[in-house]
Amino acid sequence: MDANINPQQMSQDVAEEGSKRTDILVRQAKVRQLIAQGFKASEIAASLGANLRTVERDIIEIRQGILNEINNSSIVENAFVDFFIKNDELQKEAWEQYRSESIHNETVRLGLLKLLCELSTKKIEVLKDLGFVGLGPSVNLQEMNVIKQTLGV
Repeated sequence: MDANINPQQMSQDVAEEGSKRTDILVRQAKVRQLIAQGFKASEIAASLGANLRTVERDIIEIRQGILNEINNSSIVENAFVDFFIKNDELQKEAWEQYRSESIHNETVRLGLLKLLCELSTKKIEVLKDLGFVGLGPSVNLQEMNVIKQTLGV
């Protein structure tokens, strides 16, 4: 062991660093609350007894964190938008084929109806998982299940 290393001092330094980080997080939480209430940086600094530059830096970090959250949620949101666009395209194509006078085979027509049912069911399940079912026109899931059973889906 190096003679210059003091384990007690190291332990104290780690504790102080943790305490400083906790103080920063508490201050940033207060800054976030005051921003939400419409206070300016100078008012927040005065209210907290903090340096204006420190509060401005906190605000920058808070905004960056919010932007990161938005960017991360945008990726997920884009995936859902892509899903709904593709689902709608498939439904449109299946309906066009079903209504086409060139398709006379009942097995093919029944297969198209099953596909349409599956696509609609999947869309409803995703909307339900996202908490959106019930916000727009009501969807009777029992009726959808009866149709699925009838079609053998």
